Amino acid sequence: MRRCLCFSLLVLLLFPPLLFANDLCGLADAVTDKAVKAFEADRAEGLKLFLKASELCGEKADIAYNLGVAYYRYGRLVEARDALGKAVAKDGSNAAALNNLAQVLLELRQDETKALAYAEKAARSSSDPAVTDTLARARYASGNEVDALKGLHTALAKQSHQDLQASYDELLDRYLATQVEAAQSGKRQQALSTLARLDFEARAAYTRIQLLALAGQGEDALKAVASAQRQFPNDKALRNATDAVGNQVAGGLYQQFQSGQTAAAVSHAKKLAEAYPQISALKQAYDKLFEAMLADASTIAVPEAVARTRQPVGGGRTAQLLAGMAGGTAPDASEVDLTVDVDQNIPKGKKAGKYDVAVVIGNRTYGVGGVPNVDFAWRDARTMRQYLTTTMGFDPGMIIYEEDAGYAKFNEIFGNERDHRGKLHNFVKDGQSRVFVFYVGHGAPDLDSGDAYFVPVDANPQFLKTSGYRVQTFYDNLAKLPAKDVTVVLDACFSGNSASGLLFQGVSSITLRTRPQVAKPSASVVFASAADDQVSTWYPEKRHSLFTYYFLKGLQGEADSSKDKKITVAEMEDYLNENVTWMAKKLKGTTQQPQVSGKRQQVLAVLK
Repeated sequence: MRRCLCFSLLVLLLFPPLLFANDLCGLADAVTDKAVKAFEADRAEGLKLFLKASELCGEKADIAYNLGVAYYRYGRLVEARDALGKAVAKDGSNAAALNNLAQVLLELRQDETKALAYAEKAARSSSDPAVTDTLARARYASGNEVDALKGLHTALAKQSHQDLQASYDELLDRYLATQVEAAQSGKRQQALSTLARLDFEARAAYTRIQLLALAGQGEDALKAVASAQRQFPNDKALRNATDAVGNQVAGGLYQQFQSGQTAAAVSHAKKLAEAYPQISALKQAYDKLFEAMLADASTIAVPEAVARTRQPVGGGRTAQLLAGMAGGTAPDASEVDLTVDVDQNIPKGKKAGKYDVAVVIGNRTYGVGGVPNVDFAWRDARTMRQYLTTTMGFDPGMIIYEEDAGYAKFNEIFGNERDHRGKLHNFVKDGQSRVFVFYVGHGAPDLDSGDAYFVPVDANPQFLKTSGYRVQTFYDNLAKLPAKDVTVVLDACFSGNSASGLLFQGVSSITLRTRPQVAKPSASVVFASAADDQVSTWYPEKRHSLFTYYFLKGLQGEADSSKDKKITVAEMEDYLNENVTWMAKKLKGTTQQPQVSGKRQQVLAVLK
């Protein structure tokens, strides 16, 4: 906030005549009086007169002072600095000259240390609000932000002043915004500690509370609200903060749940709802999350009961930044829908052949350090198994199902390069079986050869030749099955990248390249979630991988463009291309283009 410096008109009262004063200095005083009046009408003409007065008697402090003010108001800050510096050098006790010199240095952004020294000296002899303002700005510019704000806060507590209040609000918002930006850049704890230093300001407490809530520190945020309300009982924003923060914390619980941390989110919600029963958003969050968790249990296969002998019974610019961090206003608990549409009302379909066999593998939890998990893989696999039995009509006993399959399990199911006769081969009846294979998990290229590999949960991506399962071997062995046809659905990318980061340590993603497409069995249909150099995206809101979600949605009937109850490969391809590509760009700003090969007329499912 640039202030207007004022001329000194009472020259003789402010500056007693010097012992060596002569007629020229008296003439200079008269010229100065004319200059002040002329300056208001024509600044150029006024400045000429101030310069003339300085020529006549440049050794007087008041002449130098007024010339400095004229230069300042004329927009010549460097010249203003020099003239005011001359005035201070001749009379170092004048608070106005000291204050104005400090302000000019601040506006020039030069030598904040000197500006602070001048401002402090001015403040020792003057309590003028302009001096208090300049001192605060000098402190702030020198890195003493808390002292700057505290000084203004103390002055305003003694007497309200419009200009000081405007300066305080400006500097406070700048300070709070800086801390929010620090939190955004990863320095969250530093920002929280720094905000705590402003223990005299309710807005700082509120900002700190918001950062705690946005960081998922719900309990700390709610405790901070209670403490701030006791300290600032009349602050309206803090009075209303309990419900607002509770709603923000509830939103964080929903996000945690949707990111795949189901049990942790429900457990955390239960704890908070019990600790803060007065906050309805937390109670609603717990109820919704608990019900959603129970609904998720429907995707878990339960083994058949076995008769046994009964045993005895035993004994959640500053405001804009915060809104940006929050992604907008958190929804009320009543507005959040945690049900997943593809997990509900799974349609019934025509029964598959007696000897049709399916393999479902969901690799979520990776054991080698540094390899990120595939958060929704189990849910994808479990829901796919339900569609296989209900919509595609497979016999549950003809589904080979694995979660977190290691290297040995891949070899057990699909065979290896020396022997193709794995478990899947044993399930197939010559000429009668149709085979369906679904895999969700990581894929990656070998760093040396570029060959594509499935990444078992116990594999080390740095050594895929020995710990990964080669995709070409997978297709070669499928081609040797005595099956009528084979359908493969792969929700994995083979670029070495993933929705949660690179699989390789110390390797740039631009160096990861796979070879051209592998050879696939002639009698097969292959659905791949993305091109070899793309990343398969997650769909957190639906708690599924993006590709699998739309594949299931297509089986639910959305892909049946002809409305004949038959979902063909061509219809599914069109549906995936339309929806996966668009949603990947909308969610992540990335390109994900599903790849489909094989007989487009083949029927995937016949709905009843």
